Amino acid sequence: MTRDLLNPVIAHPEKNGPGRAVPRGSCVPGRGAAAYFSLVELVLILTVLVALAAIVVPVIYKTSLHAKSVLCNKNLAQLGSWSSMYTKDSGGYLPAYEDGWIAPLAAMGKVKVDPNAPPTGYFQCPSQPFVGFNGQSAAATWRGSHFGINQHLASRLVAADGSPLALWAQVNRATIKDPAAKVLMGDASGGNYAGIPDRDPVIAGISRTGRSVAEAFPPQPTQPFPYHRHLGGTANFLMLDGHVEQKLTWPTITVGPGTYGYRTWHAEHAYPGSGHDLSEGSDE
Repeated sequence: MTRDLLNPVIAHPEKNGPGRAVPRGSCVPGRGAAAYFSLVELVLILTVLVALAAIVVPVIYKTSLHAKSVLCNKNLAQLGSWSSMYTKDSGGYLPAYEDGWIAPLAAMGKVKVDPNAPPTGYFQCPSQPFVGFNGQSAAATWRGSHFGINQHLASRLVAADGSPLALWAQVNRATIKDPAAKVLMGDASGGNYAGIPDRDPVIAGISRTGRSVAEAFPPQPTQPFPYHRHLGGTANFLMLDGHVEQKLTWPTITVGPGTYGYRTWHAEHAYPGSGHDLSEGSDE
C-alpha cells in the first residue's frame, strides 16, 4: 500500500480522467513516456530529410570546389611573384621551359621542389585529382607542377640559322606593352609534356584542329592545352602583370592569315611569313 501511495498515477486515478486508471508500469503518452511513430510519420520524416540533403549537399560540394579554385588562384599568384623576382635577376627574361622553370622559381621562394615528383605547395592545384591521362600513370602525368608556363613567351627554340621562330620565343619582359593581356601561366594538362622527362609543363595557344579549345576539356585533355578543371568548366590563368583570371575560353593560335590569339599568347614581335600582322589591330 505504501508503495502504491508513492505512485501518483495509482494513488490519484481521478487525475487520469474517469475510467482511465492506469496500471503500474504502463506508459502514458505525453507524460514523459516513450513516443512511437507510425509508418506514415516515418515516411514523412525521411522525405523531409532526403529533400534537405538534395538541397544542402550540392551547395556544400560547390562551396568546396570554389574554395579549391580560390586556393589555386593564390598559388598561381605566388608563382607570378616569384617569376617577377626571377626576371629582375635575369635581365628581364623568363626561364626557358626547355631548361626547366620550376626549379628557378622555387629558388626565388626558397622552397625545395622535385620537378620529377608529384606537385606540392604552391606548384599544386587542389582541384586536380591525382589521376593519369592518355595512357600514362598518375606519377608520370603529374610531375613538378599542375601549372604550365606559356611556351610562346618562355622558349629558347630558334631556327637552324639562329633566327626566331614564328610561335616560340624567350622574350624580355620589359618589352611587353600589354602585360595584363598576356598569359604567363595556367592550369596545365599534365606535368610530363609530350612524354619528355626533362621538360617542365607548359601551356600553349595552338589548336591542333583549329576548333577553339575543345581538346582541353576532361576527362582526357590534350597537352599542351590549358585544362578546364574548375567549377563550370573553367581554367585559371596567371597574366604577365600578376593578376589571375578564370576563363572558359580564350583565343587560339592557328598558323595562317591574321593575328589569331597573338595578343593573348605572344609578345610584341612579328615574324616574316608567320601570318601575324600587328597592323590589323585585331586579336581574333
